[in-house]
Amino acid sequence: MSLWKWKAGIALFTIIAMAGCGGGNETSTGTGTASTGAESQGSKEPVRVDEEKTDPPFRAQDVPVDTDVTVTFTKGVTPLTTDDFVLERLTDGARVSGSIEMLTEETARFHPAGSLDPETDYRITIFATVTALDGAPFDQVPETPDVLDNYSSVFTTGAPPCLTAEPTVTAIEPNEGPLAGGQRVVITGSNFTDAQDTTVTFGEKAAQIENIASATIELLTPPGDAPGLVDVTVRTCGGESVVTGGYRYLEPPVI
Repeated sequence: MSLWKWKAGIALFTIIAMAGCGGGNETSTGTGTASTGAESQGSKEPVRVDEEKTDPPFRAQDVPVDTDVTVTFTKGVTPLTTDDFVLERLTDGARVSGSIEMLTEETARFHPAGSLDPETDYRITIFATVTALDGAPFDQVPETPDVLDNYSSVFTTGAPPCLTAEPTVTAIEPNEGPLAGGQRVVITGSNFTDAQDTTVTFGEKAAQIENIASATIELLTPPGDAPGLVDVTVRTCGGESVVTGGYRYLEPPVI
């Protein structure tokens, strides 16, 4: 074999070896692309509401009428609008007006424009129009991928807040009467509310309220258990006022 042929063979072997190394580089790059694809697919997992972090919680009772509503998502979402995040009365579907604040990328809070109605059922709805920051859709029930499901929760408000100060009693006239009850009595004081929110008891028995104003209560006494003094208690949503021994039941007349 000539020297020229021997050198040509060496050169051909070197080219083949380098081609083999180049093939290895393409495989590595392909593997990297596949890995990136898997990560991208994972990032597109639908976003949903974390139900355990909803406030008020599902079916909460006696929720204050001045409450805000907060929902937390499983990952960051684009800023919500009042079309995405809706609070409405359950009975008639009337929407509550208000504004939405994004506390974080994952948490949104609805601020009602005014107090909610007392002792009323409300529904929270997060619509599937919400989009995650990574572009993923909203789907509260990802097990049914053919349908993008909204999120819904309900709660019930409590009684209206009491804006009345604690009642006071300054006089009970008359302050005695028959054991059989039925005596008309006028209680004078302050911070009395309407009859629906006010009770008056003589001892442990409730009186029959006839008329009430902010400073006077007209009532009929209940029957007493025995002759003697009893406490008179006026209760409102603002508290109670007790007059110890404020009324005396008289001995029945002897015939």
